[in-house]
Amino acid sequence: ERFFEYLALPEVWGEVRREAVEDKHVWALVSLELHAGYLALPADKHQAMECIANASVVVAETYINPGAHSPVDVDAWYKRDTRFGPLEVPTEGFEPFVLGSRLALPLYDERFRGYGWDKTTHAAHIRRLGFTYHLLPHHFVIARYHPPTETAVRMFGEEPDMLLRMRMEWLNNLFLNQLDEDPAQLPHVAHMRLA
Repeated sequence: ERFFEYLALPEVWGEVRREAVEDKHVWALVSLELHAGYLALPADKHQAMECIANASVVVAETYINPGAHSPVDVDAWYKRDTRFGPLEVPTEGFEPFVLGSRLALPLYDERFRGYGWDKTTHAAHIRRLGFTYHLLPHHFVIARYHPPTETAVRMFGEEPDMLLRMRMEWLNNLFLNQLDEDPAQLPHVAHMRLA
C-alpha cells in the first residue's frame, strides 16, 4: 500500500490520529540513502531491503552519525505488517524523520540553521514532552546521496571550522538547559502555526 492509501483507510486514520494526539505517538520513518545514483529508487520495503542487501542503499547517515537513524531496527521493520512500538531509542543523538500531529508537536528551534542540531534538538524536545517513537509497517523515506552541504563541510570536513562547531555545541547545550527549565518558554520558537 502506498502511504496515502494506507492512512486513508478509515480504521487506520482514526487510530493513528488518536494515537498521535492522545497517546503522544510519533512515527519514526526508516530513513535510507541510495548511493548508486544510476539505480531507480525502491518503490516498496521489499525492494528497499534488496537494495540494503546489495549495499546500493544504506540507512541514512550511518557513515557519519550512526546514532541519527540506525536505532530504527530495519530488520524488525521489514518483518512487521502492523504499526509497532514504542521503540527503545537512545536519549541523545537519535534524530529520525517523524510523522505526528502538527497540533501536538513542538516547532523546530529557529536558531539552528544551515547544518547541525536542528533535528537533534527537535527530537530532544519531543522526548521531553513525553512522546514515544513507533514505526509504520510499510513506509520509509529515501533520498539519493548528494555531496555534503557547504555548512556540513565547515562543521565536519577535513579542516573543520572549530569556532562554528563550538558555537553550535554551545547553542545545543543552551537549548537543552532551557528545555530543562521550562520548554514552554523557549523564546526562539515561532508562535505562528499553519492551520
